[in-house]
Amino acid sequence: CKIMPLRFMDANGSGYMSNAALAVQYAVQNGARVSNNSYGYGTNTIIQSLYDAIQSAGNSGHIFVAAAGNLTRNLDGNKKYYPAA
Repeated sequence: CKIMPLRFMDANGSGYMSNAALAVQYAVQNGARVSNNSYGYGTNTIIQSLYDAIQSAGNSGHIFVAAAGNLTRNLDGNKKYYPAA
């Protein structure tokens, strides 16, 4: 098993979802077959760049795993938590 650690957040846990998309693209381009994505953004709007990166990764056979319980929130509620919801 090989691990490819990728980081797009700063020391405070802040980062741009566009950089998350770049990390997903990098992982796929460098042979990662599965990615564990333990981050999210509370929004009711899809972040298009990340959505496109996830779709492209899936189309190439990559498995994108998203964390669904980091903040003990109901992801089916009024405010979605992207990309898990």
